[in-house]
Amino acid sequence: MFYKALLTESISYPNYLETYISSAWENVNTLNKEQVQNIFDELSKWVSVSEHDLT
Repeated sequence: MFYKALLTESISYPNYLETYISSAWENVNTLNKEQVQNIFDELSKWVSVSEHDLT
């Protein structure tokens, strides 16, 4: 669903994004809320930078 939303909105995203998101989810139970939020904030920045680099 997430990737479909990116495609529907024509948002470019970096290679291996799925791998990084999967890794973050796998570690979610061993991290605190702030650490998880930081991971997803960084992933969001990465997508944003990639989108701007490709336009």
